[in-house]
Amino acid sequence: MHQPTIATIRINGGRLCLDFINTTTWTKSLPDWDFIGDYPDLLTWGRRQSLIERSQAAHLTELAESDSLGAEGTVSRSKELRTALRDLLEPGTKPARLELALERLNGHAAGITGALRLVAAGGGFRLAADAGLDGWLFPPVIVSALELVTSPARSRVRVCAGDGCHWLFLDQSRNATRRWCSMDSCGNRAKARSHYVSHRKAAIAPGAARGRHGS
Repeated sequence: MHQPTIATIRINGGRLCLDFINTTTWTKSLPDWDFIGDYPDLLTWGRRQSLIERSQAAHLTELAESDSLGAEGTVSRSKELRTALRDLLEPGTKPARLELALERLNGHAAGITGALRLVAAGGGFRLAADAGLDGWLFPPVIVSALELVTSPARSRVRVCAGDGCHWLFLDQSRNATRRWCSMDSCGNRAKARSHYVSHRKAAIAPGAARGRHGS
């Protein structure tokens, strides 16, 4: 099985900010396997989310190559924002981490609100800030987070129950009982394991019974 990349990971969080959080796997609320290794990875994710067009991505690639420190700084700040969003939206975050996450998100939000504007894109509109390495990324992700965290939908943010996944997703099921970020992946694997375990128990039960009662 091939290791997923930023170009192939599932995008099914239900909100832009949740999809951004899910650009890494998580273990006990800490980043584990990171799909964003450099600035081009951010651009790949942005293209998949229709945050930037092909021509803009090409321009940003050239800009990043001429300003490597700026590109590295954008990646570093994006990961800081991602962790803050995880702490803010994950159910059961401890108060101390929640307070720090709120402080960091407000700091990032203050940095983009003055330059925020609406631009036409693909027959619709999207948020953008002043031109630069991060102007296409931070505004839409932060606004998505602000909308979610201040709406009743926040109570429907779940942590995937899949083994080793821990991605966040918005549970939009009728009874709010969804357990997995994707039924096609984590859900099917969980059901397959449960099926295997139940059949294995059934297969060894008769032998175990004979052993207890003697033969």
